[in-house]
Amino acid sequence: TRIPSDAPCEIGRDENNCDITINLPYISRKHCTIIYKSNGSYDITDHSQNGTYLIHDDSQTRKLTADNIENIPSGSVICFGDYSLQYRLI
Repeated sequence: TRIPSDAPCEIGRDENNCDITINLPYISRKHCTIIYKSNGSYDITDHSQNGTYLIHDDSQTRKLTADNIENIPSGSVICFGDYSLQYRLI
């Protein structure tokens, strides 16, 4: 799914209020907001109960801080709530 530049994209279980719906039990109704920046990076804000995680190239995983905007580079891998589904932001 393409995320438009400089516009918030809501991800979560709530199909009425999210742009991308992931219907899994560990995904919050409004899990996170992603904004694709014109410089090629992403701003991500976690709003979830179970967390949004950033996976580094060395397989280290870091939980994003809730309600804090974090800027991450294109090519980063994120996962929601657990590590079973991983998404690369390109």
